[in-house]
Order: sequence, then structure tokens, then C-alpha cells
Amino acid sequence: MSRERFFFFILLGCLATGGGRAWGQPAEWLRNMQKQSRILTDTSRLARKCAFPLFLEARSGNNPELQKIAVNFRRENRAKTQLTYRTPSGNFVISYDTSGVQAVPDYDRNGNGLPDYVEFLATALDRAWQVEVDSLGFNPPPDINNNPHTPYPVELLNLPRYTYGFTALEDTIPGPQRRYVSSISITTDFAWINENLYAHANPNNDPVVRDSLALAVTAAHEFNHALQLGYNFWQNDAGQFEDIWFIENSATYMEEVVADEVNDYYQYLDTFFSQTDRPLATPNQEARIYGQAAFNIMLGELYGKAITREIWQELPNRRLLSAFDMVIGNHNAGSSLESELLRLAAWIFFTGDHSVPGQFFPEATDYPRPPARRSLVGLAGTSVDGSLPALAFRYQSINLEEGGDLGAFLRADSLGGFLQASYFVDNSPFQVSFPANASTIIPLDTPYQLPLAVFSGNWKSSAAELDYQLRLQIVAQNSGARASVYPVVVRPDQPAQQISFFNLPEEGRVEIFSSSGIHLATLRPAGGSNSVFWDLRTDQGNPVASGVYIYRVVGKKNSSTGKVMIIR
Repeated sequence: MSRERFFFFILLGCLATGGGRAWGQPAEWLRNMQKQSRILTDTSRLARKCAFPLFLEARSGNNPELQKIAVNFRRENRAKTQLTYRTPSGNFVISYDTSGVQAVPDYDRNGNGLPDYVEFLATALDRAWQVEVDSLGFNPPPDINNNPHTPYPVELLNLPRYTYGFTALEDTIPGPQRRYVSSISITTDFAWINENLYAHANPNNDPVVRDSLALAVTAAHEFNHALQLGYNFWQNDAGQFEDIWFIENSATYMEEVVADEVNDYYQYLDTFFSQTDRPLATPNQEARIYGQAAFNIMLGELYGKAITREIWQELPNRRLLSAFDMVIGNHNAGSSLESELLRLAAWIFFTGDHSVPGQFFPEATDYPRPPARRSLVGLAGTSVDGSLPALAFRYQSINLEEGGDLGAFLRADSLGGFLQASYFVDNSPFQVSFPANASTIIPLDTPYQLPLAVFSGNWKSSAAELDYQLRLQIVAQNSGARASVYPVVVRPDQPAQQISFFNLPEEGRVEIFSSSGIHLATLRPAGGSNSVFWDLRTDQGNPVASGVYIYRVVGKKNSSTGKVMIIR
């Protein structure tokens, strides 16, 4: 995080409940839009950060009442401000009032006759253009002829509490893509911001500094929405703009790129980190979509800060998830959207008091820790059942009653999904993944506890959720413990057609016999391991038929026998 003392000012399309104002004022119009929205499913104040999704929903045409309110709102509130100011770059014109309900704060510490609030915003907007357009390569916001819309209109309005601002769609640009002319509106009052949020940059809780910081992130966020509207917005079969989650988390990411001192997005991280087992690609406006900026921050650290621009640039040609996949593949031929989200599980895990200097998020120490479901594993083993939607992962904290390594088998009930698990260790490589429907042995450097995550890709599948079972078995270190076998019955509907033998004795091996005593196979662990897997074939490579088979575990000092059943 940069520690330069350099403040920015920006606007986020945000909405919330506010004090009672007469009908006709912006706050009342926004409250009525909120009441009519079908995508604003999260009632928390954090979910109302940005009102841009409301204007998208209104433009979609599948919510006529919301559309009517939005049209009237823009007609009633457009160009009613008294004064204008052209920013130093010439790229923006700011409309504002110095008296009445919409008046900006009147402080003028440099005494030049122009309210500092307007100057802060002008500086913030010019910086947003410099970073997002000139540096990262976004196309400028379009006018009706798809030329750069300059000077771009920004209006200061008295909006409800918790509302940073919004980007409004004006005219539709002719052509095959859904592109729009737009304008930005930003609140005149940030007094409701919790003083602790900006304490790192504003230790004295100076309201003027607070306003400059809030305007910085708001300008970066809302201006990015204006840029997004120059690419393509996909609609689903119901007419809904389907990529609200990325529309908002990529604009929130620009807050960190343009104004990284502010860290306004910190307040949303917990809503995402605590709900990673919900789908990444949600169609609704929820607080956690702003916390999803962490995903873009990770991708930016790995592949460059222009990563979201590269994705937006592909949206005229393909839908969002395919664009994600293609752009990631262009940077890393061995990666994909699923692989990067699996990587994100480790980046989120190593936050807070688990952060590792020089690794993962640059500001990981300041991030919250994700919660985990706890499971206890005894000598008899245990199973953890669950299901995950596409592009989601769940943290598990595995606690062992006895010391030893852990045998794990992740079973997927469907072959159509991308299902994996990862466990985390405190040194390189930090994250070790293993696939579904295969057994693995996890060596435990820290006895009795293992952090782990189960991940579902599955975005190309029509299945709403992917069911899984995580079978866990302690693999003891001493030769006196009894060997474990899993599964003892192999059925044709089980994706994994193998049997695992854990906790073999010293110098142990496994002999496989038919029910009539004919020797079929000898299994020996490799590389000093005390586990081995039978692929249900003879030593000659022939698959065995249905039936009951006898196994004999032979060790240096003792041996034991048992039975398994195979159903073809």
C-alpha cells in the first residue's frame, strides 16, 4: 500500500436510506428505486454502496416501475445546479451549488474562492482519467457518436447516507453492442463515513481530509463505470444485465489502483471472505460483490493492473466467463478462471495473522481472516459431506484426535464438474491441491490440525450445485497401528475405481487374492510411503471381475487380512 500523502477524490454509484427529504429530491428518488429493485437482495447498508446497478436494472426493461422512476428521476434532477467548473485537464465539467439543499461544503482553505470540495473532485477525476485511460488503456467514455465524451459531465448532489454516487445511463449508442452515453452524480456529504475506516490516512479525523479520500475512491469507481459503458453489457434471456458482480468488483478494483492510500474497500472484504461458498458470478447486488475486488487485486499482482481492461475489451466478442478464461490463458497458458479462483483460496487464507511477508496480497496483514467449518477426525476416520455452486470454495479446518498424517479422498457425485481440494502449509509451496475421485496422503508438519479448502469450478456445467464427500482417515506414523482400507466396496457408480491402503506397517506390502485363493497382485509403497493404491487390476494389467477379494497386509513383524468387494 502506498504511503504517499496524496489524496484523491472519486465517486461510487451508491445508494442507501437517508433522512426524510421532500419528494423530488435525489435521496427520495433513489429510495424509491431501491424499493422497486429486484436485484438489490441484500438489505445491509454496505450493499447500497453503488446505485449504478439500479440504473442498469431500470434500463433492462424487465422492471417497468423501476424504469419509470429512473426516467422521471433523471428528468427532474438533470441540470438544476447553478455553477460549473472545468477540471484542469479539460476532460470533465463539474456542476454544483453553493446554496440550497444541493450545496457543497463551503470550506475554502486555500482562499481562492472555489470550494475545496469541488477542487478535490476535480483533482480526483483528472487522476482517474490519467490512470484508467492514459495508463491502463481503457477507451475514453463515449458520446452518442462513439467519440470521446469531453468534457464529461459530473454533478454534485445531496444523496442519502451511505450513498457515494452513481453513474446514470443516458442515450444508447447505435450499433451491435449495448453501449451507452452516461453521466456521473456524486454526493455532497460524506459525514456518515465511520472515522475508523480512514484512520490510517486521517488520524485526526479531519472532515476535509475525509472528504478528499472519499471523493478519490468515488471518482475512480464511478468513472470506471462510465468507461465500462463503452464496451458491451450482456443481457440474459430474462433481459437482466447479467454481470453485475464484475461490473461492480472491477470498478471497486480501480479504487485501489487509482487511490490505493484510501482502502475504502476494506469494509467489504469480510462480506466476501465469509461467503466464498456462494457463487462468484451472482446476478444480484450484494455487499460481497464489492469485496470481490480482492480477486482482481490478485490477478493484477500476477498479470498486471490492466487485467480488468483486457477483460472488458473482450466483452464485445464473448460473454464474461469465457472472456475471463481467454484473458487469463493469454497471460498463463496453463491457467484458467477455475485455476485462478482456486489460487485465490490460498491468497485469502494467508491474510491477517496468517499473512506471509512478501507473499500473496501486498496488504494481507490488514485483511480479515476467512472463517472455516471444523471437522474432527478420530482413528475411525470421518466423512464431510457438502455441495458447492459453480466458482465457489469452502474452507475446512480438520482437527485430528491423534497425531499422524492424513489420508484424504474427495469424492464427487458428478463427473461433469471441476472439483478439487487444497490444503495449506506455512512455507513454500503454501498450497497443495489434489483432484476429486483419487486418494492422497497429506503429510502434517503441524500435528492435529490441517486447514483445507474444497473448490468447485463447474461454470460450464448446467448443474446448479456439485455434491461432494471428503473422506478423511488418520494415517499413524508407528508400525503398531492397524492398516486402513477405503473403500471396502467399489461400485460402478463411484467415479474412483481404486482401493486405497493406508498406514501400512514398516516394510509393508499388500497381496491381493481371489476368493478361491489365487494370487492376483502385489502392491508395494513407493518412496518410503506407508500407503498404496490398487487399480483393480492383476499384476499382468487385466481388470478383475465382480466379486469378493482377499487382501493380506504383510509387514516386517506381523500381517493382517481382510476382504473387499468389487461390483462391476
